[in-house]
Amino acid sequence: MFGSDGTEAFEAIHGDSGESDEQLLARLLGVPLTSSQSPQPIPSEVKPLRSDDESTAIGGEDHGLQDDPDQWVDSSVFAPFTRTEVVFVDSRVDQADELIASLQAAANPGEVIDWFVFRLQSDQDGIQQISDQLSRISNVDAVHVISHGDGTGLHLGSTHLSL
Repeated sequence: MFGSDGTEAFEAIHGDSGESDEQLLARLLGVPLTSSQSPQPIPSEVKPLRSDDESTAIGGEDHGLQDDPDQWVDSSVFAPFTRTEVVFVDSRVDQADELIASLQAAANPGEVIDWFVFRLQSDQDGIQQISDQLSRISNVDAVHVISHGDGTGLHLGSTHLSL
């Protein structure tokens, strides 16, 4: 599953999954692809109440809007919380675009996610590339790494991260 170099050592420790790269990709691509839900605008007929509105101010006349469910704002029309997820892809990974699409498709369709995808250059230190990019982004909810590994570690750019 990880390629020819170091496979025997990995399988000796973790066992052979029996799944080829093609089988793994086919299984991952079996997730139906759906687009992320985008925020919907508030319908023009919905008029939110402001705290300085005379109808709700202290001493102001109460028009009974709180008791009329037809006047309430439906919370489902507001955009949900936006998540920020970062994906780092080693340049040696074949069919990386398909793997990224599968990752995005597996996300909760009720969430709005900003995806940042960075390809790690094979001639540069992968750890440094990841550090540089993460230092430029705030409020990251998840980090995903798509790379190749073997029984001894993980390949990130020109770096081999040992286990």
